[in-house]
Amino acid sequence: MPAAFLPFFKKLPAGQQIALFCTHGSLRGGQLPKQAIEHAIGLAARMKILGTFCVRGKVNPKVLDSLANMAQHQAWVEEALGRAITR
Repeated sequence: MPAAFLPFFKKLPAGQQIALFCTHGSLRGGQLPKQAIEHAIGLAARMKILGTFCVRGKVNPKVLDSLANMAQHQAWVEEALGRAITR
């Protein structure tokens, strides 16, 4: 969840009906989008979640190239290239 959204999100009343969605460049059904939705569900524990939705978007290959050698982004790059993460 983007940090800029958190203050708004935390002000929502308990029981508020919400739907969670994410857009990502990772592998469809990959580990990282699943973790993102699970994290959002945890943050929304006091609300009523009506559903979740994730959709994969296209990632510019130049972005992948620039991030490929950065350890903190390696898992995301692997999923964006369509490779499942094995750990």
